[in-house]
Amino acid sequence: MVDETVTRVLYERGHRDALTVLGLVRGDPSLRILHVPEDLEVEIDREFARYRDSKVSYTDCSSKVLMAHHGISTVFSFDEDFEVMGLHRIP
Repeated sequence: MVDETVTRVLYERGHRDALTVLGLVRGDPSLRILHVPEDLEVEIDREFARYRDSKVSYTDCSSKVLMAHHGISTVFSFDEDFEVMGLHRIP
């Protein structure tokens, strides 16, 4: 979730630090950035509808579906919504 990470740094630390983090994330060969393909949009929409009574974001639902398709069950995030969706979250 490059977008949410950079946005959080922007809000908490400012634009300069957000750009630094963006550069670090984009330039780190040990990180694999996944992109949501069009063919998963219907599944993401269904996942988002499942959480209509909560504040789980569409972005988080996109991440969950994408993670499932890549066999990823643990997320590094400060967002507790991932636990609501049944994923293992660190920290």
